[in-house]
Amino acid sequence: MNNPVTADDVRFIKLGAKGELEKQCIADGTIRLGYEMVPYELGAEGKWEEVHKIFTANNGDRGAATRHVNQIRDFYQAPSTWIWITFSGDSMYWCFADAQVTRLDTGESIRKAIGGWHCDDINGKRLTKTRLSGALLAVQGFRGTICSTDAAYVINKINAKNPPY
Repeated sequence: MNNPVTADDVRFIKLGAKGELEKQCIADGTIRLGYEMVPYELGAEGKWEEVHKIFTANNGDRGAATRHVNQIRDFYQAPSTWIWITFSGDSMYWCFADAQVTRLDTGESIRKAIGGWHCDDINGKRLTKTRLSGALLAVQGFRGTICSTDAAYVINKINAKNPPY
């Protein structure tokens, strides 16, 4: 048995529109964030009011702008002690991500997955959707890019412990 995994929090990330970048990110060990209209420097420097203004000017919806900013902030500021999850095929994949964010020529921001993406629990058993709760699987329908999820449940599943719910 491997050492138990600990994390301060867990975030779901949709990799590309409708998950179109899942396979690429899993293969190259990265997590990617679109939002190409947001200058990299604003996120890197934590200028969230300016990022908010970009979204408000774009559609006038302050609530939507706040949701976008919160997702971008999570991507740029999440410590390397957070677990990131995504779904590809019939499995949940998870990783820890390096804190450094870099920008690609495409305008996407990326973080390197520390040790790559994993789709098994610590005992080597695949984390298939049939082994996961409906509540966790529901995050796949999230209309945004990044959202929080039940951290205790995810960490227990990775550690091959059956959560009490």
